[in-house]
Amino acid sequence: MKRKKGTRRYMGLLMVMLTIVIGRGLQVDPMGNLVEAMIDHIIGCHLVLLTTTPHSPLLSAICRSFDVGVVVVASNVPFDDQLVLGMWGDSTTTCRSIILHIGDESKSVEYADVHDDDVRRPKKNNGSIISIASKHNIDNNSDYNKRNHITNRSSNNIILALSLLERAGLWKLPETRVIVVGSKTGGESILLHHAFRNTIYGVYLSLTYQPVPRMLFHMYAGHNLLHSVPAFSSYNNEVVGYLRCLFCKDGQKDVRFSFKMNISSSSIEDTTSFFQKDNLQDFKGHKMKIVSVSHFPYVDFTLDTNLPGSTVTLKDSVDARLIISLSEKLNFTYVVREEPERAFGLVKNGQFDGIMGQLQREESDFSTLTGPTPSRIKVMDYVHSYPPDKITITSLKPSYLPQHLAMIRPFTGGVWLSIGISVVVWGVIFWLLNLAGARIVGVQDVGLSISLLYGWGTLVERPPVQPSVTVSVQLLAGWWLVFCLIICTGFKSSLIAHLTVQGTSTPMETLEDLVEVDNWRWGIASWLLKGIPREYFSKHTDPIVKEVYRNMEAIDADLALKEIKSGRYSLFHFERYITIMIASYYTDVRGQTPYFISKKGISLTTTFGWSFRIGAPYTVRFRSMMHYLEDTGITSYWMRDVIAMRVKENREAMKLDISTEQMETVSDEREVVLGLQHMQGAFYVLFLGCGIATVMLLIEVNVLSKEKT
Repeated sequence: MKRKKGTRRYMGLLMVMLTIVIGRGLQVDPMGNLVEAMIDHIIGCHLVLLTTTPHSPLLSAICRSFDVGVVVVASNVPFDDQLVLGMWGDSTTTCRSIILHIGDESKSVEYADVHDDDVRRPKKNNGSIISIASKHNIDNNSDYNKRNHITNRSSNNIILALSLLERAGLWKLPETRVIVVGSKTGGESILLHHAFRNTIYGVYLSLTYQPVPRMLFHMYAGHNLLHSVPAFSSYNNEVVGYLRCLFCKDGQKDVRFSFKMNISSSSIEDTTSFFQKDNLQDFKGHKMKIVSVSHFPYVDFTLDTNLPGSTVTLKDSVDARLIISLSEKLNFTYVVREEPERAFGLVKNGQFDGIMGQLQREESDFSTLTGPTPSRIKVMDYVHSYPPDKITITSLKPSYLPQHLAMIRPFTGGVWLSIGISVVVWGVIFWLLNLAGARIVGVQDVGLSISLLYGWGTLVERPPVQPSVTVSVQLLAGWWLVFCLIICTGFKSSLIAHLTVQGTSTPMETLEDLVEVDNWRWGIASWLLKGIPREYFSKHTDPIVKEVYRNMEAIDADLALKEIKSGRYSLFHFERYITIMIASYYTDVRGQTPYFISKKGISLTTTFGWSFRIGAPYTVRFRSMMHYLEDTGITSYWMRDVIAMRVKENREAMKLDISTEQMETVSDEREVVLGLQHMQGAFYVLFLGCGIATVMLLIEVNVLSKEKT
């Protein structure tokens, strides 16, 4: 038989999914007492019942205890992916549990009146969802009728059940409460199976039973549960309970004896120890495998060897303090390794490399500094640890503008052009109005040159004495005087500012500033292109961001800072890291540095933190502890402290004085006395005017000499 793509077949398995939110029915047998003891711990939870045989007395007892409708046994049914995805409820499900019954199948069992068309999946009835998948190991050459006697090996069905749980993603749900009911002593080791590797709450109940005649079963079958169900069983009175613990065997998982109870008693003894509540309070020396990439101030270390993926020794940093503090509080040990490629992780064909790849393959328990993205969230559990950092642009500090141009910098080129045009236009209008008025009054008109000089003289507050002959000319002159007053006031105030404080060139603040300047280059630290920055620049749809990424160079930060000194170059890097580098190695004792860090950074992610492999049982405990440290301000204090200490260490190594006062920018509050360097523009204007007058004199002499000749 061909298998449909995306489906798998599970032999001899029966699975029921329901939510225990309704009241109990009557308990009339010892098995009912056991069910009551178990259900006490999962009331309100989404329940999945999985058994290795469709003829499970435990299943029957649960179905008798709850109004779950009709259960239909389906034979030869493929167990598809859609049903697997729906095993654990939906996004609103907050509590999950599973009861796995391992039946005794050493003897043949009877399947009666089972039809392929009896499959109804999923089925809703009375608010409960029931889905069943059952499959028999059928030989295509056998004579398979509606009534068959089939022998299944229990071990094979157990393997299939565990394979189903692995495929269904039980390992992604560590808080799912697992109850395994078996009939063999020593079967508690099943809780150590890989399928339960992340399970926090697990219990194994050892229960033995023997078959009884089929006719007695109908005394208990009060519901129309199955078309035909095999014989019920009788039980021993004593049930032994074993609990799964995560760290009880020298920090490793183990299964320990917990309790005994008598299920024949009308009152079950206290079973509060069914699930340990303090599993995550003490890790008892459990060794954590941590993967990291050095990026101060978050994490820093020295390599123990030169081999790829070497173990490391942590240096003082925020993550080092977090790891040490948490390990002392939770009692765990750890080994930290550097990611061999120093890559955070990029996805290719659904598989990550770098740190994310190790978490996806469960090679490491958690990582230090990482940032969440939509693709990464699918392969790791994220824990917020500290505020995010921004990508900033580091360039050469803006240079001072030439002082001799201070005379023209109060206005932009457009304003100067507008003033010049206004003087000419106003002078022409003034001359025309004077010409018309002179003809009416009968006096001599004012020449065009005099009109232009009048407008220019008024602008420089020295208008020539030329009375206006008409009211219209006087009105025009009055408004021109108002215009000149405003222009002169603005020019004077701006000129004073430019003479006392020398202007600088425009700093590189944004991506637009980079692309607008000709022959400007930029780069980014090469290791940053192995993480979120590459995703941001490569997937962005803005044309400016695309152009920046297209011309971006991969370069080491130290080389980039030297390149910046040469001019016309910028570096993209995280703000905290580049600030520490500049403050440590490129700032003098007065706090002066040649570098400028942009104030408008690029936020690549909303947060930074640690990443845990999906389903890690201790993620919730780490999250609560780290949130506590952040809410109390300890993490922020550590961030400031490690930065200050590292800068101090670096500068002391260079034998520089790094006192706080000297690290601040020195401000000179003395009065500024204008010197020759401030007023040189005025002398240049004077020399320019004298030169133009000399040229005009030579032209006049030449013209007059030609007229006399």
